[in-house]
Amino acid sequence: MAGAALVKGSVTKVIAGLVIAWACLDLTLSAIGIDLYGEIGINVPAALWASTAAFAGSVGAALFVYANGGNQRISRVTMVDVVLWGL
Repeated sequence: MAGAALVKGSVTKVIAGLVIAWACLDLTLSAIGIDLYGEIGINVPAALWASTAAFAGSVGAALFVYANGGNQRISRVTMVDVVLWGL
């Protein structure tokens, strides 16, 4: 059973890293005026458009903490650490 939990945690970390990388891409493209979601055909309301990167980053960070069993102190984890550990 410990092996299954390890695989589950590893897969979740990879997904978390990908979600955080997506958030970084969204933030970067938003800064230069490109709507990432619009480019792939997803219409995001204007009221939510400015928050999509923060939302995706929060989901990725939450997944990463979940993959570590909930005992990771998020204040000690940087975005770079999360992406590197996730990948």
